[in-house]
Order: sequence, then C-alpha cells, then structure tokens
Amino acid sequence: MGLQQSQQTQPVISHQVKHGDELWSTVPVRADKVLPHLFIGNYSSGCNKQFLRQNHVTYVLNMTPEAHTDRLRGIEYLNLGLQDFSTSDISVHFETAHQFLTKAREEGAVALVHCHMGISRAPTVAMSHILLSGKIYNSEEEHRLNAATFKKSNGQIRATTTTVPKTEQVLLKEVWPFVKERRRIAAPNDGFFTHLQSLEMQLTGASSSSTSLEELKKSVYSTNLPAVASLF
Repeated sequence: MGLQQSQQTQPVISHQVKHGDELWSTVPVRADKVLPHLFIGNYSSGCNKQFLRQNHVTYVLNMTPEAHTDRLRGIEYLNLGLQDFSTSDISVHFETAHQFLTKAREEGAVALVHCHMGISRAPTVAMSHILLSGKIYNSEEEHRLNAATFKKSNGQIRATTTTVPKTEQVLLKEVWPFVKERRRIAAPNDGFFTHLQSLEMQLTGASSSSTSLEELKKSVYSTNLPAVASLF
C-alpha cells in the first residue's frame, strides 16, 4: 500500500522551563510530530508546560522507569518504563501502549510518547502502534473529524475504527523510514528492532527478510545522527 505524504515537521525546541522533574525540566524539549495524534520526544517534553499546552497534548506515555513528579491537570499519564537494553522485552508493552495511543487518536486528541532522549524506546513503541493500527493514520482531516465526533458525543462514545484488511497491513519496511524521516534521531536498538520484526510476523504471518531490513537500517542510519551530548 502506498504511504500518504506529509510535510516533515521540524523539532519543537523550547527554552529551559523549570517546574518539577528537576533535572529534565532544565533540558530543552526535543520533540517531533510524526502523526496528527502523535509526538515522539525526550523526557523534558513530558514535563514542559509550554510544549504540552502549545501542542494540545492530553496523553503522555512515558517509557522510562522514572515517573513524572509534576503531573498537569487535564493530561492522562501512562508509565510503561523499561531500560534501553537490547535484552529488554519491550514487546510486553506494545498492546497497552497501542490502546493508550489509539484512544488519543480516536478522540481526535494528541499524545506524546517519550523516553529519555526519544531515540530508541519511544520510536520503537510508536512504530509498534502504527503496525498494530494496520495503517498509517496520517490524515489531518480524519483527525479533525474524530475530534468533532468525540466532542459531539460528549465523550460518551468512541470514534469508529475500521479494521484494515490483512492484505493492506502496513509493513515494518514502510513504517521505519516513515518514522525515521520525521524523527531523524530515531535509532531503536537491535533487540527492539527484533521485537518489531516479530510483531510484523504475528500480524502478517510473514516478515520482511532480515537481509533487506539490514540494508534498510543501514541506508536510513546513514543520515547524520547528532551526538547524544548535543541533545542537551
């Protein structure tokens, strides 16, 4: 299936804003909008009032072991923390994260998924969400309609979702470059990538060949990845 084209969103940078979450609230926000309902960011994006309000974020999915200490009213938080190790089983969180992010999408709301740097854990979960969704929901118009439907129902019903035929299931080889284009620093560790391949196998009964995926990873990783120190 062909992917819908969208204009790349530049990272949202914020000045230092101190309020709770003492260390990370002093780190500039580094976040990218990858879908109408989804940002991927670093930890500070989840504790920066200015960023959250300006981007109408009402769902925050935290993939680190550290819980936010300064939670804002009107935002639903979910903490599914794990360490960024290739041996960590991030797949145990795929379904819960997907349900949380799908709720945001069907309400026409905006969610943020973050880890410490927004490089490995958060992009992995974002990609698992897209795979489990079956397609890339990249339509701003559809997102607005979802919001209108939810508002009209006074929050009593959810927007209607359509099951994507298995033959039209989006593949990892499509999802990975789509997310990478929008979150340039995305770089899931090898273990996480293996879990994404397994998820694709579960959804489609097959998986992109390891050789082609390795080639795809190399070609995408060849982009200039900034040094981690430069992100602070």
